[in-house]
Amino acid sequence: MTAVLQNLRQLEAANRTGALSPAEYEAAKARLLASIEDAQLVAEPEPETPKVSPMDIVLFIIMALAGLCLFTALMAWAIGDLTLALTLSITILAGVTIHAFHKLSKE
Repeated sequence: MTAVLQNLRQLEAANRTGALSPAEYEAAKARLLASIEDAQLVAEPEPETPKVSPMDIVLFIIMALAGLCLFTALMAWAIGDLTLALTLSITILAGVTIHAFHKLSKE
């Protein structure tokens, strides 16, 4: 591309100095520009979304249930009432589940 620009500048300089007539300049410029190949645009590949395997889902559920059990046990110890702690844990689990499904439905 740099060589084409240099040739074009040389043609313009020759036209300004009178070495080329306007018709010769236009013809030489047209030949020079016609010799340039058209550029081909290559589309960028879209980034791949990570695939979630069924095993990933099972492991996530197991970890979530283990965390919920631990949270329930800690809340039962802190509050002193297992029923209230279990109710709180189930309510939090329901909120997280609803949020996850809502987020998935938007995608």
